[in-house]
Amino acid sequence: MLFADEMLQAAEDDWGPTPAFNYAVVGHDPDPTLDGTGNGAQSCCHCYQLVYIAPSATLDVEGRVNASPTGASAVNIPPPLIVQAFNTAAGGASNFDVYMGVGGYGANNACDPHFSGMTSASGKYLYTTFPDAGEPGQGGIKAPTVFPNDCLTTDTRLITNATLSSSACQSAMDTACDEVSGPTPAIAAETSRSCIQSNSPNSYYHINWDVYAKRVECPTHMMEVTGCKLEPTNLPAANPAVTTAAQAQADSTFLSGYTTTTMQDCCKPTCAWKDNSSQGGTPVGNYNSFYTCDQTGAPVTDPQ
Repeated sequence: MLFADEMLQAAEDDWGPTPAFNYAVVGHDPDPTLDGTGNGAQSCCHCYQLVYIAPSATLDVEGRVNASPTGASAVNIPPPLIVQAFNTAAGGASNFDVYMGVGGYGANNACDPHFSGMTSASGKYLYTTFPDAGEPGQGGIKAPTVFPNDCLTTDTRLITNATLSSSACQSAMDTACDEVSGPTPAIAAETSRSCIQSNSPNSYYHINWDVYAKRVECPTHMMEVTGCKLEPTNLPAANPAVTTAAQAQADSTFLSGYTTTTMQDCCKPTCAWKDNSSQGGTPVGNYNSFYTCDQTGAPVTDPQ
């Protein structure tokens, strides 16, 4: 997940001690422009560089807008991501559904056994306890929907750097994010940290954003963490010199019209089945599907 130890280390191994990117996995449906066309068009295991532009117009069920009165972003633009597609049915071909701690269930919940509004078809859950805040349908723990009294201005009801950075807002989110336990102390700690850092003022990924997107070759260490590695197809490498919307706009290889959302449903993703992953390209050896684990945290080794 975003900000997990393994992802942070992979980014450092690929780009040096201060990488320009964070790493994440995403749900992403095949897009004709980025992923090709025809019956074989697939997004599984493809990688993309995402450069953040501004918050999307509507952020939650109350229609609050995360912008200043002039239309500019009222919060810091987060650093770019390099992402690898691990799931589908994720909001359409122009969307990237970023996997992060307490990112929101979507249509499924295999995270929380105590949440009565949505149950796992298998009867199995990843966590022993998990925050109910922001569910159902509100995208997990994020400031505008879950903590409006602490994180929004009192007059225009917008979130700004000042409101997001306030001790009341950050304390409310930290407390909620820490309501995670199981399946192992390490996974619980990573989940809590992912939730907290994706809601912090300088890396506020946990809202819906407009982004520039470009398909790139997957970085080596990222693929070794995810378990899905495709043969190179002469795509460009991610460009660490393009980190802002202005730089992406000036580079014709980056395309606009894309968005991000957020998720964590704890279900086995589409690209964890090798038959799905192999449709996105030619796997390298046994790197033919995403690593996944069962509800005890043990790796799943079923070849199917």
